[in-house]
Amino acid sequence: MLKKILGIAVLCMTFLPVSLSTSADESVSLSNEPADVQFRLFIVGVVDANPGTKAARMTLVSKRAARDAESQSLYNPDFLLNAEDTGTSMRSVGISQTLDWSGKRNARAQVAEFEYLYTESEFLEFRRLLMAELLEGLVQYQIGLERHSVVLEKQQLMNDLVDLAQSRLKAGDISQVDLDLVKLAASNARIHSVGVRAKQLESLRKVRALTQPSAAENWPLLPDALPVVPENLDLEELVQQLPEVQMAKLSIQRNDSLTKLNQAERRPDPTVSLEGGREDGESLVGLNVTIPLFVRNSFKHEVNSTRAERTASEYRADDVQHRARIRLTSATERLNLLRSAWNEWETTSSESLSRPIEQLQRLWETGELTTTDYVVQLSETLAVKESALDLRESVWLAWIEWLMASGQIEAWLEVDR
Repeated sequence: MLKKILGIAVLCMTFLPVSLSTSADESVSLSNEPADVQFRLFIVGVVDANPGTKAARMTLVSKRAARDAESQSLYNPDFLLNAEDTGTSMRSVGISQTLDWSGKRNARAQVAEFEYLYTESEFLEFRRLLMAELLEGLVQYQIGLERHSVVLEKQQLMNDLVDLAQSRLKAGDISQVDLDLVKLAASNARIHSVGVRAKQLESLRKVRALTQPSAAENWPLLPDALPVVPENLDLEELVQQLPEVQMAKLSIQRNDSLTKLNQAERRPDPTVSLEGGREDGESLVGLNVTIPLFVRNSFKHEVNSTRAERTASEYRADDVQHRARIRLTSATERLNLLRSAWNEWETTSSESLSRPIEQLQRLWETGELTTTDYVVQLSETLAVKESALDLRESVWLAWIEWLMASGQIEAWLEVDR
């Protein structure tokens, strides 16, 4: 891991001009180029078919039904039927209705509405996290294939070098120490190849875990061009539209509604009943009004609780927004740094990587380069190839992080909410 980090750092410091530093408050905008169509359709298809997405969607349907239920009338009427025969005959029918004078239904409907909106933001956040996880898995898997190809090339070169060194030892051109060094380098290449392959299998597991078991592993390749560094977007606007920020705001509004509901619960609702009938042949009409007395429980503690929770939710919302701003600013700076380093790499060094290996071998065969120097320089040259792949992978992962920090992953994939 330390070697990988140092390799990326060397590439960044070597090819990155001093003037690259990005201001923390620099505005950014999303590239006009969306993801490749096949790549986009694959991501969307996998995410929509994921059982977790289906479960989250059904939870949203449940909350929508609960919201609709809370908007219905709070009290149903009661039908009254009374018959007595205790020396006098009395029959009566009537109807009883509790009246929502305190506005409990509206208060409950508001609470349910905010809970539904909160669940909707949770669903959007879950889907975005799933998209990001799948994107990261595909990036690591594809670049892992390329990295494994490089280490296999190194392993083959080292194996060929062992054969050549053994021939040169017989001819007396090199010593046994030189041959042992070459063999150690070949063994190290084989060990490194196993490590790279293991990492590639781990990324393969990540993608397989998100795709359907019956799906063929003909996964699309990453878009050819790396994402363009974004510019000219309002960072604060992006932050305010993030699902986690929306959830924090909705939590405040929900607690406001709960406070109103608990205040309404403290006000009694009267029940009015109207009865009509006959008693010993005479007509009777009765009107009754009952009002509950909240003397043993005034429900004031519930109001105090929701008020305190409302204040707590304000503090949490401030913390969420602060962290979101920092995350977006850092993600923007990191993306700019790595993307510029990659641009410098492509323009200054990528085409010259194939030549040094051939030149090094000629110098060693002619005796102008010692075996030790040849092995060291050959290993370093191939290590630069790996570092370039590490840098490319870092650019893609930084892009995914920026998409999540800015809430633009759906826009890049052209996915409707």
